[in-house]
Amino acid sequence: MNDYTIQLTPALVALVPIVLAVLQIAKRIEFLLAYKQWFPLLAVGLAVLIAYVQGIPQPIIGGLMAGLVAAGGYDVIKIGNSSTK
Repeated sequence: MNDYTIQLTPALVALVPIVLAVLQIAKRIEFLLAYKQWFPLLAVGLAVLIAYVQGIPQPIIGGLMAGLVAAGGYDVIKIGNSSTK
């Protein structure tokens, strides 16, 4: 059985503001706005890459977690009809 536990290290926590800063810069570049729907995927990929380069244990899971937090992963999924009456 695989162990998917993650240690919350300072390096892993530091990924979130780094990826968030890169996304904010990307949002201000005019020609990248056409690809705005791909920014969450960019955030996850960038976080996994940085986690791997930094030598964080289990970089895929840690990078996925940090990338989704930075990209606002909770906003990516829309749940049903959220209109109120």
